[in-house]
Amino acid sequence: MMRGENSLEKAVPVIAKPKSKCLDQTRQVLPLKHYSSPKQDMYVQWALRYPKFHRHQAGVWKHPRELGGTEAVAFLNHLVNADRVAAATRNQALNAIFAYSQVPGLQFSDFPAS
Repeated sequence: MMRGENSLEKAVPVIAKPKSKCLDQTRQVLPLKHYSSPKQDMYVQWALRYPKFHRHQAGVWKHPRELGGTEAVAFLNHLVNADRVAAATRNQALNAIFAYSQVPGLQFSDFPAS
């Protein structure tokens, strides 16, 4: 085969170690997306804050697999309305939640239409 003829290879999805905890899987996926080290640390902090927010709301710890789009929207609304974060900070949290959703088994397909 000539060089360059089929230079685009099929993309292989990134799958973290399936028996790891969700946060550990997130830590495994982030470097493969070529995020800088400070950005990875920041995304991990948002990934910690997200389920923690819902623990405080419900009074019990919910596994991240039980959290979906509705819960993500509630978290982002809380950041804007109660914490009064800037739009850039809210977007950062949203991007972190989407990065967190790259962990197998987490479902974020049920985001309500805005």
